[in-house]
Amino acid sequence: MHLNTATHSEQRVLISKKLLNHHINIPCKNCMTKNNCLHQILDNQLINELPNKYVTKIKIKKGDPIIRNGDKLNFLYNLRIGYCKLEFSLSNGQYQINHFAYPGDLLGIDGIADGKHRLDVSALSDGELCAIEYKTLTDLIMLEPKIRYVYEKMLSQSVNNVEEHLFSLGSHSAEQKLAFFLLNFHNRQKQLNIDLRMMRLPMSREDLKSYLGMTSETLSRSFAFLERNNFLEVKNRNINNIDYERLTQFVEQKEKNIRLHNVKNIHKKERRLASPINPILVDRRQRNDRRHSSHIHF
Repeated sequence: MHLNTATHSEQRVLISKKLLNHHINIPCKNCMTKNNCLHQILDNQLINELPNKYVTKIKIKKGDPIIRNGDKLNFLYNLRIGYCKLEFSLSNGQYQINHFAYPGDLLGIDGIADGKHRLDVSALSDGELCAIEYKTLTDLIMLEPKIRYVYEKMLSQSVNNVEEHLFSLGSHSAEQKLAFFLLNFHNRQKQLNIDLRMMRLPMSREDLKSYLGMTSETLSRSFAFLERNNFLEVKNRNINNIDYERLTQFVEQKEKNIRLHNVKNIHKKERRLASPINPILVDRRQRNDRRHSSHIHF
């Protein structure tokens, strides 16, 4: 189920070694991505006053475990570079991807409730994160209003992201769920000033289908639908020529209108030729779907 097969104790030793090997003094002063983190509004004077060892910069590799379910809350992690996934798992092996983390996101806040983490967090790509001592952070929040303001803002944004995702899961069709996700991914890339002419998804198809609550076949058909209707072009994990305006309009449609649109624009000619239950017609549709989705791989 997990990307890393090491035992729980080995995983904790791995993170501890990283903290020791990569420790430096407060790295915020010359950080190129400070605008996306917890210390985004601190000036150099306040940064110089931060306690030693309060922030530790860590390099991560794809597949590295960062937090495990049941770990004690010692650090919060500000993702600096790269992407991570957050998943909830049960002892019987069932799991669900709850969130994909982007640069600037704060990881580990699930442990604030009772001091223990409930989610597994692992790296989807190589990158960097900043480990922030939670105890020291709580002391600073009481003393420094600027840090408290950004901290509360990031917590609130995390709740908003969850609410939006839950709305999409409960209200959108499969095609809309995918479109909604792609628009959110685009907006996050835009905030980070990343080239928007092409998107490369950092997550696998297995992770994406878990996050969107659908099967692999449904995910492939949803990509094929969006491509067939000229919303975008897909090649492996790369997505090009995205019509964001039409994609936004599509997400805002009601499901009934989506189905009518699908029938009208995709099968209009076929409906004139034969009944939908005609086996020849059904076989033709299946071949078309396979042809459109055959190059969509993660």
